[in-house]
Amino acid sequence: MKRCFFVLLALLFAAGLAQAGERSWFIDPGLYHSSIHNSMGCSDCHSDMGEHPDPARVNKAHDPKVLAQKCAECHDEVLAEIAEGSHAGEQITPAEYQDCAACHDPHHQQVVAESLGERPDAAKARDCSLCHESKDKLPALLEEDQECLACHSTPQKGEELADERFSNMCQACHAKEKAAKGVSVMEPALFGGHPHADFGCMTCHPKAASYPHSGQEVTDCLECHTRHEPGLARDAHVGVPCQACHLKGAVPGFDKEKAVIIWEIAPGPDKGAGAHQMVSREGTESCRRCHQSGNRVGASAALLPAKSIMCMPCHAATLGVGDATTIVALIIFCVGLLGAVSFWLGGSLPGTSAQGAGAKLAGGIKAVLGGLFSARLGSILKAFFLDGLCQRRLWKVSPARGLIHCLIFLPFVVRFIWGLFALFGTTQLPEAEFSWVLIHNDHPITAFVFDLTGVMVLTGVAAALIRRFKQKDAPGPEKLPAPDWWAMGLLLGIVVLGFVLEGVRLAMTPALTQGAPYAFVAYLLSKLFGQGQWLNDFYGWLWYGHVILTGAFVAYLPFSRMFHIILAPVILAMGAADKGHHDHQEK
Repeated sequence: MKRCFFVLLALLFAAGLAQAGERSWFIDPGLYHSSIHNSMGCSDCHSDMGEHPDPARVNKAHDPKVLAQKCAECHDEVLAEIAEGSHAGEQITPAEYQDCAACHDPHHQQVVAESLGERPDAAKARDCSLCHESKDKLPALLEEDQECLACHSTPQKGEELADERFSNMCQACHAKEKAAKGVSVMEPALFGGHPHADFGCMTCHPKAASYPHSGQEVTDCLECHTRHEPGLARDAHVGVPCQACHLKGAVPGFDKEKAVIIWEIAPGPDKGAGAHQMVSREGTESCRRCHQSGNRVGASAALLPAKSIMCMPCHAATLGVGDATTIVALIIFCVGLLGAVSFWLGGSLPGTSAQGAGAKLAGGIKAVLGGLFSARLGSILKAFFLDGLCQRRLWKVSPARGLIHCLIFLPFVVRFIWGLFALFGTTQLPEAEFSWVLIHNDHPITAFVFDLTGVMVLTGVAAALIRRFKQKDAPGPEKLPAPDWWAMGLLLGIVVLGFVLEGVRLAMTPALTQGAPYAFVAYLLSKLFGQGQWLNDFYGWLWYGHVILTGAFVAYLPFSRMFHIILAPVILAMGAADKGHHDHQEK
């Protein structure tokens, strides 16, 4: 099914070239049959073809004067009118009417319907009944014209070998035994066994039939494929071309003017053949093209894993749990969480004699479900967002601590929501461009948001430290727990090292991307580091240092006083779900 889709795509594009006015080697037999030149043979206009295809002529520039001279053999009166400033009954500027092909396709020019005052479009041109009774097939051409159209006709409905015919035409110049000097070689035998072996040339080279022939761009792989999920290829690979990893013999490089990674193949007689051998490798063989000491693309010398589920509160990450730091940290976190849950489920519910974890859990679930499907839903949402996320109650007790809490807590909320959208987009909507903007560190919006939220956390931690030392002996507000300085210290280390990491990443990139200045803190830090291969070698150590600090924070969190920041929104919402508890609070 997929193969049929790709073949159809190539055929439609080839037909489109013939109809869209582009200069193409393909002719639509149906449109040619209904054109003004349908009674003429190919040699009437192409008498000088000789032996072809001739690689020396495929890049010959279009010369309007040569075409005009050819048209003048039959339409000399038209060119005479143009020279006098008139064409099609209108006054014109002769200098603007020197290229006949700019308006008239010599192979598909339709008869002017003077009585209707219109020129039939392509759909009408295919309607046999406009001129005669309907036919099942077109009339036979002259033998010499059939020989031409054996290669030059666009695919017809039901033609099974059209894709092969296109490729055979390409092989007339690009086959190893026929290729002239300077023409890249494409050897079909080397194509076998590769993912695209059964596709025709025009699937990936849709303008291969147009001319001039050189300088055409290859179709973006994303026209048919989607990007790898971040768990396989991290966010840093969003702008990396597929060939840099998947093309046999490709050597990654860096275009400093465009600030993008590129690829190239070593020159040689078989360069064209190598350029078609896309492979899917197992393991890290492809990764080592860039991730090695001395690389030219600004990549870390170390192979680093994708961001795991432990990174989700701060980054657009994955649900992976593959590295040792994440596994150990999550085990300790779960142990602490289970201890907290067992404590919460101990004792009995207020106003009841029921005891035990089961009774308390059942009562809590009943209260939550009862609140969700009742008029108390508004109160639950209000408690969750205003009291839990925005710290409304804390602002009333201590505005200073309320501000500090918001500066530390809300950036994580923003980043976590950002990461959820990124995870959903890259896994469920990989064809949507916005999905990849959310994980692209060099995109201006992403760079700015993450640096801004990082600065907010640093400001909050710094304010907490300053407040602590300024009011060391002063009594704090009642009913507020003392800050957890171990957690604060870990958080400070994580954010500071995160900025250093981003600064090193920008510094080791051969040329700064468009979005680099928007990461305003990391951008300034990158200026301090300068450039040098040591950055690529040292980056991996910094990265693991950042991960280890994060793992330590996650493991410590259930045992710290900072745990209440995460639990508060949930507990307040559950409290609001309990009508009696909610009414008591309102009083």
